[in-house]
Amino acid sequence: NPGYPNSVDGPLQCSLQVKKCSSNICQLRLDFHAFGIAQPEVQSATNANLATQCTTDAFTVTGVSNNVPVICGLNTNQHIYLDMTTNTDMFTLSFALGSVTGPPGQTFETSNQRYWNIKVSQIPCDGTIRAPDGCLQYYTAASGRLTSFNFDIVTPDNSRHLANQDYGICIRMAQGYCGICYTVCDSVDNAFSVSLGYNPNSGSYTTSTNGALPSVCTTDYVTILGAFIPQTGTQGNQAAQYADRICGTAFSTANTNGAANAPATVCLFSIFSVVRFSNDMCGSGTYNGTCLTAAECFAAGGSSNNTCAAGFGVCCVFLYRTCGGSTNRNCTYFQSPDYPSSSVSSSLQCSFTVNKCSADICQVRLDFLAFGLAQPETQSATNYPLATQCTTDSFTVTGASNNVPAICGLNTGQH
Repeated sequence: NPGYPNSVDGPLQCSLQVKKCSSNICQLRLDFHAFGIAQPEVQSATNANLATQCTTDAFTVTGVSNNVPVICGLNTNQHIYLDMTTNTDMFTLSFALGSVTGPPGQTFETSNQRYWNIKVSQIPCDGTIRAPDGCLQYYTAASGRLTSFNFDIVTPDNSRHLANQDYGICIRMAQGYCGICYTVCDSVDNAFSVSLGYNPNSGSYTTSTNGALPSVCTTDYVTILGAFIPQTGTQGNQAAQYADRICGTAFSTANTNGAANAPATVCLFSIFSVVRFSNDMCGSGTYNGTCLTAAECFAAGGSSNNTCAAGFGVCCVFLYRTCGGSTNRNCTYFQSPDYPSSSVSSSLQCSFTVNKCSADICQVRLDFLAFGLAQPETQSATNYPLATQCTTDSFTVTGASNNVPAICGLNTGQH
């Protein structure tokens, strides 16, 4: 913020435009090293429709393809990932600060002061730290803490859950592990409270109702597909403890028809889908490529800024601008050194080896997207036997069973 580390007063409109530093950028990661703006609305009889909404201050992001909710309040040490929208090369980060007039919920509200310090990192499409598509937050450690936006760990009773929060949190499976478990933090009071559960017996929402069924969690809830409590006993039999929704004031998948439950450890094991797709040719802007996973493309030395296979793969392009290289890919571009510059030195021997990408390959097609070498010999009385031959520059092919003549001159557009 202006004047940081000093705070800033409202009202203020403050935005930052972030442009891609290269065509291979697919995501941004924002790390909130410091983030404190006005709290959302408190609930009262006169503003029920605005309760917990960011009406005074708000932080918003535009230019993204994933769902990024509006946030406010205290969010220091939180982070978010932004997916780049197709054919867009810029994100806009915006703070809208108003005048605080409502009851203060935090110290900075009382003095009408706000502050933020946000680290912006650009993530390549083939980067190892890229989050899966659609993940607003992405955790890679084997253990850690998840908190909702505007959760005050120091004074949790002051926390207000923000309205209209619909986003995904993703956790990378660590090597050597086959599952993950979640437990409410014992060191934090009121560590879990997501809306009120619906009690079908009384027909009302009550503070003592906690649930894990769609009939109970009808407003706000946390979704963990395939979650269950791994132990049996007073919670009932394990078959009844599988659930996808968790709500109320106790973190548990156990359901007792709307009655209160005790917090429990919730786990998820070996729930995943195997996605397979063929390595077909695909389009990636100026060049065609091969549909691979991002990891395969990176390991093979390719690059891409497009996706394929319904987003599960990347269109990997292979460009070679050095002599003596080789390829076994079904679509490769062999370019002169420093292409598109034409300043190639004379007396250059430049070759490239093409290996079959599978045993079923019978032909190779060469498309001369750009081709310009020295012209053949002109006819004269002294060099009549060499007339029109490629004596200065020439392009030749070996290893073919058909007759491929030596060529030179201009051949752009030929094949």
